[in-house]
Amino acid sequence: LECYEIAAKKDQDNCDVLDPYGELLGNCGQVDEAQRVLFKSIQLQPEKNPTKYLYAAQTLNGLDSVNYFKTAIALLLKEKDLYTKTLKTDETKTIIDHLSSAYATIAELYMTDCCDEPDAEEQCVKCLDEALVHDPDCIDALRNYGNYWIIKDNMEQAKTH
Repeated sequence: LECYEIAAKKDQDNCDVLDPYGELLGNCGQVDEAQRVLFKSIQLQPEKNPTKYLYAAQTLNGLDSVNYFKTAIALLLKEKDLYTKTLKTDETKTIIDHLSSAYATIAELYMTDCCDEPDAEEQCVKCLDEALVHDPDCIDALRNYGNYWIIKDNMEQAKTH
């Protein structure tokens, strides 16, 4: 943490430092500082490194979080297309993991923080389906689908996930 802090002070506009520093701050529970660092990186280079949006989304609640996840997804889809065309399979697999996880997390937000939104149920199912399109074995999506069916009081469907 100290090394990133020093590097970020020396080169305050370097997103290659800010992104992992913000991630580390978030993982250490320093949410306010993580937000500050990640939002600065987003402001400096909004199209670079979609994962910073994923980490920023984790520091937010409700629709604010959903919006950051959606921005990350849009950028990840662009990267997926690029890496698929250039046959970079390891990078594509990582992007697919991020995509399916982001969709599953949005679905979970629609079952919790955003459950009172008018289209919450529709958005939840749409995101779970999208997660499984990208990765049919995504454990987060399968678990959340099971939870969805439990909420709907349909134990038979829940058992299939």
